[in-house]
Amino acid sequence: MAQNESFSVQAPKHLELRRQVIRRLREDLALKDLPPLKLEDPAMAAILRWNAREACQWYNDTLLGSDSLLALETAAPDVPDYREAREQMRAWMFSYLSQDALEKVLRAAVPVTG
Repeated sequence: MAQNESFSVQAPKHLELRRQVIRRLREDLALKDLPPLKLEDPAMAAILRWNAREACQWYNDTLLGSDSLLALETAAPDVPDYREAREQMRAWMFSYLSQDALEKVLRAAVPVTG
């Protein structure tokens, strides 16, 4: 991993730990039967696309072919205030939460080591 001067000394270690958690979540077979996260609220999807428009444009220009371009927002959407947006996002995430899902995700994310 290349050194980035904008990170603290501990940042590379934390980034590697984060990568390990993401890898475990992607590879864990017990998570395969959980429903995929789908953001079906068009207003929230528009806000996320607007906030990521520069990155999406870069992907479109650099990596993606004309048949698989990411949608770009052309005008800033109406954005709820910070608290309301957080409440909406929280409600969306909690809509996927069940005892079974929570247990599977935690078992994959926090392995028993020793």
